[in-house]
Amino acid sequence: MSATRTTCPYCGVGCGLVANVRSGRLASVEGDKLHRVNRGATCRKPLHLPDAVHAADRAVTPLWRDSADARFDASTWRETIPRRAARLRAIAGEHG
Repeated sequence: MSATRTTCPYCGVGCGLVANVRSGRLASVEGDKLHRVNRGATCRKPLHLPDAVHAADRAVTPLWRDSADARFDASTWRETIPRRAARLRAIAGEHG
């Protein structure tokens, strides 16, 4: 099993995690004891990451819609990321 230090993807506090990978799959997640933010402590959310990452119904293709009443269409990451960035810039420009 290999261990990779990473950051929790949830609330934004920046807790450090250790992701344990076995045979190319996320096997478990634990708090990083050496990380200065959480020193090994963690809430429950990241502990369930292996189940979420490997869920049969997990979305693996980006979906995009041009308005709230439009249907989602499958897209590519190459198309979606610049569109999302432009939309976020427009929102920030309008609302600060």
